[in-house]
Amino acid sequence: MKHTVRFQPEGEQGEIEESQSLLDAARELGADIRADCGGKGACGKCRIVVDRGGPSLPPPGEVERRVLGAKLKTGYRLACCTPVCGPLEVSVPEESRTLQITLLAEGTGVPFKLEPMVHKYPLALAEPTLADPLGDAERLLEALELTYALKGVSIAYPVLLRLPSLLREARWQVTATVWDWGASEVIDVQPGYVEDSYGIAVDLGTTTIVAYVTDLNTGEVVAVDSMANPQVAYGADVVSRIYYTMTEKRGAQQMRQTIIRGLNRIIGNACARARLSPQQIAEMTIVGNTAMHHLLLGLETEFMAKVPFAPALHQSLDLRAGELGLRINPAANVHILPIEAGFVGADNVAVIIATEPYNQEEVTLVIDIGTNGELVLGNRKLGLMACSVAAGPAFEGAHIQCGMTASKGAIEHLSIDAATYEVEYQVIGGARPQGICGSGLIDAVAQMLVAGIVLPSGQINPDIPSPRLRGGQTEVEFV
Repeated sequence: MKHTVRFQPEGEQGEIEESQSLLDAARELGADIRADCGGKGACGKCRIVVDRGGPSLPPPGEVERRVLGAKLKTGYRLACCTPVCGPLEVSVPEESRTLQITLLAEGTGVPFKLEPMVHKYPLALAEPTLADPLGDAERLLEALELTYALKGVSIAYPVLLRLPSLLREARWQVTATVWDWGASEVIDVQPGYVEDSYGIAVDLGTTTIVAYVTDLNTGEVVAVDSMANPQVAYGADVVSRIYYTMTEKRGAQQMRQTIIRGLNRIIGNACARARLSPQQIAEMTIVGNTAMHHLLLGLETEFMAKVPFAPALHQSLDLRAGELGLRINPAANVHILPIEAGFVGADNVAVIIATEPYNQEEVTLVIDIGTNGELVLGNRKLGLMACSVAAGPAFEGAHIQCGMTASKGAIEHLSIDAATYEVEYQVIGGARPQGICGSGLIDAVAQMLVAGIVLPSGQINPDIPSPRLRGGQTEVEFV
């Protein structure tokens, strides 16, 4: 039996099988809701308010009573613990939504030699006649060889599908886009003379996705866009998402479909900022940690979560955008960087390429603090060693009572007066504080240490003269 479930404030609505959890319903309908622990009832972040249909629900269980407490009286429930037993309308409060994340997308530029794999070749083709009925594809390839001495070039199938009508509509004056990395291939044909060439680079993070649209002729970044990774509905950390693919029959498929939809959305947003059509993107590069890499490609993740944590592959991949379901030029090449180990992925490879610790004389430590954090240590002589750490539970709020991502309402910076112990803080968006994010936590610990509130042992000093110190013999906290 199915029942109608509606989520507010966005109004997602659909027919959901009875006994499915409201969290599963939200995932199925695309409703925006946090589930940092992956729906195991551990994080308490998937709070919803039942507006209509409450009497049909079973009473709260032990987990909900422990996590929600007095909030149960005001209609709050945990989406992961609440089954669909009849028609329901629920509200997802602001604190339970994956809010727009404030992202640091700027940084120090790294000098590089621009050598794009994509090149544009304007062509004027001779129109076929009875005396010269050469095929359209062969005519194009012949022109490339005669005009630019390009030999052994092939034509991508998506281009071949529309080539005849395009050549005639363009009156045989076209620009061919050729991708050349070992084997040259025509990946696009555009009418007239076209000089502009664009690519897109994507950092597929556990929590956030960032896309950079780049001019392949100049190397300039022309647009940047970011969004929360929509897979957070299945868990805030990689282990929760891997567990979901292992325990749910269609888990891996759902996870892959979710991230492809997210990538297409951010590609569209970034291209809109650059005033481009996504079809103008001729090349794409993607990096991400090993779990994100495997989930994007639909590879098995079970064995990378077990000793000895072996991934499905280490090497880089080159795939067509159309094969992955990405809505850019379907013949465009998508280059996915190689991965290092089970929990040290292609994103760390990108960091190493950018910072080049392998070319440094001094021993260098490179730290990438993300949901899945990586550290790289070494130099030219010693080589490099890398390891990973699950930073997200601390820095993105999954296991912090008042923790949250770096979104509106998060305390991002604070300072403590060492004499008075008074606290000043800065909130993202200037809004009323809703919680504290990673940068705020780092500030808090550092400032408490400098002010003597936290001892070198890591314990809170119980002797500081401040009303901000509270608690008893077993638990002490600084407010």
